[in-house]
Amino acid sequence: MNHVLNRDFQGCPPRVGAAVYLRRKRFRLGLPALVLGSCLIGAVAHWRNPAAAYNAPGLQAETAIHSAARLSSHWQQLLPVMNVAIADQGLARWLKGHPARSSALDPLALDDFLGREHKLSGLLQSGAVRSTFPILGLEVHYRQRPVFTHHQGLGRASARPIASVSKTFTSAAVMLLVQEHKIALDDDIALYFPEARHLQRPLSGHPVTIRHLLSHTSGISYRPAFGSAYTSPYRKHTVYPIAKQMQPVAASFHYSNFNYYILAALIEKVSHQGYDQFMAERIFAPLQLVNTSVNPAARGAAGISSSLADMAVFTGALFDPGSVSGWQLAPRYVQEMIQCPPGHVLQDEDEYYGLGIRVRRHKGHIESLFHSGLWQGVFAELRFFYQSEVVLVHQGVPTAFRSPGVGGYRWQSVVNAQAYADSLQTVFASPEFKPGEHLAIQSSAVNQMH
Repeated sequence: MNHVLNRDFQGCPPRVGAAVYLRRKRFRLGLPALVLGSCLIGAVAHWRNPAAAYNAPGLQAETAIHSAARLSSHWQQLLPVMNVAIADQGLARWLKGHPARSSALDPLALDDFLGREHKLSGLLQSGAVRSTFPILGLEVHYRQRPVFTHHQGLGRASARPIASVSKTFTSAAVMLLVQEHKIALDDDIALYFPEARHLQRPLSGHPVTIRHLLSHTSGISYRPAFGSAYTSPYRKHTVYPIAKQMQPVAASFHYSNFNYYILAALIEKVSHQGYDQFMAERIFAPLQLVNTSVNPAARGAAGISSSLADMAVFTGALFDPGSVSGWQLAPRYVQEMIQCPPGHVLQDEDEYYGLGIRVRRHKGHIESLFHSGLWQGVFAELRFFYQSEVVLVHQGVPTAFRSPGVGGYRWQSVVNAQAYADSLQTVFASPEFKPGEHLAIQSSAVNQMH
């Protein structure tokens, strides 16, 4: 498995290159003119700020290390026997009950691992959690293997609505089109919707780009003014609203489903097939997500149903590139997803919305990548703990989705799961592997995603 994700973003580089600029302005130039225009714009950029032109923080990874070099022989020896039954019991507890399998492990690290597991299990079985979530399922995965599971009225193969977690799936679909050079993240969205005249006249004159939509920095609010609509020729009775901006792009972050309605419509326009068909053929099928589907009324922001097992596979495939065969999105595009949005200034303690995924930073390092979905009768979340490379997925049916108990559970479950993940990594990581240090980021020219 090749890992080329940046663990220490030092800043947000400017993203508009010459070729994208020319494309936005709709110049129809031959190759020589395009090259000349690029050189001229690059020269102007250097004249105005030579440091920014040549030393902007980039996205290039110096090296990648195969997973076998990062994992101890102890984990590799466990692989032939790892199964869901062990995860149902809890890996730490199982190891304690099988001395022949755990004799080579550090006993103090194993005891800590067991203690963390008991604490996580105790939280899930507490009266407070059970009263808040009469139905709840949670799984922790490491290297695409379940190591801890909790199923309370919800099986690991049971498909349930995942609400806004659907946005991460939609974002992955958009990034596939970027990878295939069918679209570019900094394209003016008006290029694809000429019928939406309001997009031709963006506020302050700065166009709404695909990147702005993915990162909720388009200026479109949660309850925007109506602009126009795109009626799907592939899905009956499906209309995607193309809303008006309430403020200029990158002025602030406004979480809005309407951004993702436009993105789903974009997928249809570019791929020439329905959003549901594209998701099924390009994401669900390659990853063998047999319990994941797009609901008939889904429009990109919500409406996907999935199971715990499928969510874990998708999360691992997306953020642990190469760990699942059949995945098609190159790591450099996944890395682009976790950049900070336009206009955001990174802090050591920070949380921001990237491209379809939230990023939590702690002490200047990326701590976790996640997305949650919460609505009436629906709770879902996927999370990738960056330093330990552990996946957490959970779903539930809350008694009241706005109750304090839901917020309390979300915080406590993540804290306990992260401690469990860190302890697991201590037990099984190769002595040579230092989390977060096997990948170096160097200053380079700005990297554009086309």
